[in-house]
Amino acid sequence: MARLSASPVSRSLVTPRPILSLFACLIWVGHVWCSLAAAAEPVAAPAADAAEAPTKAQIAQWIDQLDSDKFLLRENATQKLISAKREAIQPLADAVRTGSLEKAFRCIHVLRAFAIGDDIETEVEASAKLALIAATEHDRVAAYAGDVLKKIQPVQQERAIRILSSLGVKFTSFGPIQGFQTVDEGPGVWITDAYTGDAKHLHYLQHLSFIEDVQIENDKVTADWFAEIAKMPNVRLLTVKDGPVDIEMLRELEPILPKLNWIRLYYLNLKGSPAPLFSKMNSLGSAELYGMVIDGEELFQDENEQQSIMAALPGRLPENIKFRSGGFLGVRGSNDATRGPCVVQSVDQDTGAYKAGLRGGDTVTEVNGTEVESFMHLIELLKDKKAGDRVEMTTIRGTQTRKLDVLLGRLPLRYGSPSCRQKWHATKGVVGHMLSPAPRILITRLSALGDTVLTLPVLCALRKEFPAAQIGWVAEPMAAKVLADRTDLNFLFTVEKGWLTKPAEINRLRRALSRHKFEIVLDVQGLTKSAAAGWLSGRKHQITFTRGQAREHAPNLAGRHITPKSTYIAEKYLELLQPLGIENPGLEFQMPYDAVAHETMARRMPVIASGRYAVLNVGAGWFSKTWVPARFGEVAADLSMRYEIPSVLLWGNDDEYKYAEEAAETARAIAPNSVSILPKMSIAEMKETIRHANLLISGDTGPLHFGVALETPTISLFG
Repeated sequence: MARLSASPVSRSLVTPRPILSLFACLIWVGHVWCSLAAAAEPVAAPAADAAEAPTKAQIAQWIDQLDSDKFLLRENATQKLISAKREAIQPLADAVRTGSLEKAFRCIHVLRAFAIGDDIETEVEASAKLALIAATEHDRVAAYAGDVLKKIQPVQQERAIRILSSLGVKFTSFGPIQGFQTVDEGPGVWITDAYTGDAKHLHYLQHLSFIEDVQIENDKVTADWFAEIAKMPNVRLLTVKDGPVDIEMLRELEPILPKLNWIRLYYLNLKGSPAPLFSKMNSLGSAELYGMVIDGEELFQDENEQQSIMAALPGRLPENIKFRSGGFLGVRGSNDATRGPCVVQSVDQDTGAYKAGLRGGDTVTEVNGTEVESFMHLIELLKDKKAGDRVEMTTIRGTQTRKLDVLLGRLPLRYGSPSCRQKWHATKGVVGHMLSPAPRILITRLSALGDTVLTLPVLCALRKEFPAAQIGWVAEPMAAKVLADRTDLNFLFTVEKGWLTKPAEINRLRRALSRHKFEIVLDVQGLTKSAAAGWLSGRKHQITFTRGQAREHAPNLAGRHITPKSTYIAEKYLELLQPLGIENPGLEFQMPYDAVAHETMARRMPVIASGRYAVLNVGAGWFSKTWVPARFGEVAADLSMRYEIPSVLLWGNDDEYKYAEEAAETARAIAPNSVSILPKMSIAEMKETIRHANLLISGDTGPLHFGVALETPTISLFG
């Protein structure tokens, strides 16, 4: 921004004194004329004392003055009515039907002011009156009231989202729950222990007509909360987990029970059966009751209570009513989960399975001594286990068989793949901007394999915070191979290397990006080529690092700049999420297991099939990051002689292959069978080779970062 320096004011800009005097005279004449005009009408009733509510007579007089042909009198009456708040709502609604058309419109205008005001109860009552006027009248008045309602609805929704978000309510989309009945509903609200408001603030939920899912997990829940939820217009799915919930509280939900398609009660301790409530549900609805205790008995083991609930749900398919003990493992299985073997795709980091050492790519062969035939069989074996139970799991990783003691947890509310309906989502970082629950976010990290891997936590954090987000990534061909199997990425845009010098490539990328209307660009790379890709998308916001961390023209093309505090690159990248309200999300890479790639390498290299080997990466993107090949050979020989661990040498290009040959020659001269040279591999094959290794030794380059992401024991070479 240009600096403005003080300078003497030019004489030509100084207003002459006679002109100022003329202006003063005109203002005085106007003031006198307005006073005389107002005197021609009956004087408005004197304002009531600030501490006293206006009388009915005062309100009636102000409403009559809305018909005045004197502007100042009308404006004065309007302001008096607005200050009267709730006391004026009913008289205004009555006057709509008894006065002139102009007066009716002005009454509606005042009701509109109430409907978007700061007082919750006044807002709700005024909105209801406007809806009644729009529904019961059949003329221009009704049309005008309906038009006002349509126009204020987005204002009410935006404010409701802003206020509820500031009080700790999460806006998101809930989707399929792995290992449990699939749910695919629309946008929802999540009221957890982070909520700091009370029942009065939940009045705002009534404005969120797009909300279909409500999930509650809060120790302060009261009957009044459920009463407010029952006023929501379009709730289809309700989940209540934990908390001091009783049957009387749940009875507050009766107004919405006929609309519910799904009700889920998790880990509640109820006195009295919920069966009478379920009988009021939608005849096509479904129910899940996990970890429930009713009158001191565990519902999963109480067949009589189960039959009572089933009988209260006539017309529903038995498979739509689920009774489970509620123990939660927290793993995802293969796409074809009904066939063996039981291969784990990924493991939630906040679970007992992860803490016990279970990882993606492991095969589960036994649970408590019972052979596991498939992933679905694993779920069946665990269905009668409660949260807090321990199970013994036998797993295979490579050729190693391991026994794990796993503590089962509780099913989290938000888990699994997202629904993708685009509605609203409030964020606390991008000021004045409302994101949908399916925000459109573009990541621009175009090149460098290792740095692409280190950017994956950004993708994981976005998917966790915005489950239904539409996320795209711009990458050059080599980096794109890292992203090809990402199920959490919606769009992958591949551009040629040096694309900025090719007009045809620029136009192709611009057309591809503009179709998706991205709202936010995260320029992780911070170079001209990555910043330009974001700019071509037509984004509303672009975020990158401050100059020095971001180079070339990247800072000039971004509207928000972050000064990173972290020294580790992956954590530094995560700081770009702060403007989106994502703070300290933690490092998650979630590298999917590729069984085909692993089996291919196991066939090509028997040592990989054995599952006992070390990977030595002899190359690097920069010569300064490489180590002497003979040193790698000496390390390989030492690993073989001292630990009986053979090594495989990883290389990338022709020069690196020569390094591998030199290292192998050195190793074989010391220990003949100590080392093998890996063949040319795809990115997926390299990933699985590193995943199943006992050790990775590498310089500061791509494979090193793969090893960190895959949690393979790693020795990093610097210097």
